[in-house]
Amino acid sequence: MHLPREKNQVKSADWLVNLQDDFSRKGIRLVFIWEDAWGQKPEVVKSRVLALLGRTNRIHGRQTKAKRISITELNAFLEENHLNVATQAKYKYGLFLKDELVAVASFSRPRFIEREGKECKSFELLRFCNKRGFTVVGGLSKLLKGFVKEIQPDDIMSYADRDWSDGAGYERLGFELEAVMSPTRFWIDPKDGQRCYEKRLLMELGQGEEIKDSEAFLLEKGYLPVCNAGSLKYVKHCLK
Repeated sequence: MHLPREKNQVKSADWLVNLQDDFSRKGIRLVFIWEDAWGQKPEVVKSRVLALLGRTNRIHGRQTKAKRISITELNAFLEENHLNVATQAKYKYGLFLKDELVAVASFSRPRFIEREGKECKSFELLRFCNKRGFTVVGGLSKLLKGFVKEIQPDDIMSYADRDWSDGAGYERLGFELEAVMSPTRFWIDPKDGQRCYEKRLLMELGQGEEIKDSEAFLLEKGYLPVCNAGSLKYVKHCLK
């Protein structure tokens, strides 16, 4: 499927969501594989597609041991096995099959927010992924249980990427849908094909100057706008 390249793709990105919804109503799972993702990490893309088709090496979570890992271990694993860039994580966990790291999950620092008139200690599940070519059955559930037991959050929130996910996996783990997020615009670096966040890119290139038209500024620099299909925001209430 070839998607249109327009000056501002986010303005017309709702058609991606509508297309996905149409397929979902017909019982068809639709995913979007973007050219930059394929160009940067083709083996990760292939592994995710094969996992969706059930062509994966399955490991049962009970065969693994959960323990804390370092930021170095986390980032190296994500670089090798995840499509998105690493984030600044406070809590980092891994599942080990003997001495081999086969899955990771990372969580944010706590955010104190008000829910139903009470202060709530909320954390974000930032990243989760399996080793390429493998699926740890019950792996995320095991890591979540370990995190909840150790840190005792009031709730955990996370985002399901609609390019790949319909959120069903989160719902099986007890997460509740809180919001449907609109498509996000990113920019492709013309030098290396990397996908960049607009806000961060403007800070780096603008050097503190006020930029009145961010789109025109980045287009002039040769960056290509792309978008995703949005995301689904989920929350899991842990302590009730």
